[in-house]
Amino acid sequence: MVNFDYEASVELLIFVFFVGVFSSEYLPTAVFVEDVDKLFDSFNNVKRAAPGKALRSPLSEDSPHIGHWTKASMGIKSWIFLKDGKPAFKKLTPSQNWWITDIGAVQHVWRTLRSAGFDYLKTQT
Repeated sequence: MVNFDYEASVELLIFVFFVGVFSSEYLPTAVFVEDVDKLFDSFNNVKRAAPGKALRSPLSEDSPHIGHWTKASMGIKSWIFLKDGKPAFKKLTPSQNWWITDIGAVQHVWRTLRSAGFDYLKTQT
């Protein structure tokens, strides 16, 4: 399994720029890779996140998670997977639905925990 992340999306952009084949068709792929990397980061917290990886920190009142998930939910709904230059699916794919469900579920859990006095939530099991 290939591990795509933010660095991979940047490398893709640098590659197409230096090879001289930069085309707008590559940009959506790089953006998609970065978006999915951020989603995985937001659900896989560590005790101390690396610089530039705020979504790897635990969910808290001051963390960027809720804002990110709100924006990401809208983005996920707009994902279009192409096959031969045409949309491959007429409706959201199961993985899109799962991401949206997971985001809604963790937001609900967080609201419940906050009202019970919790200060943070590690989203990694």
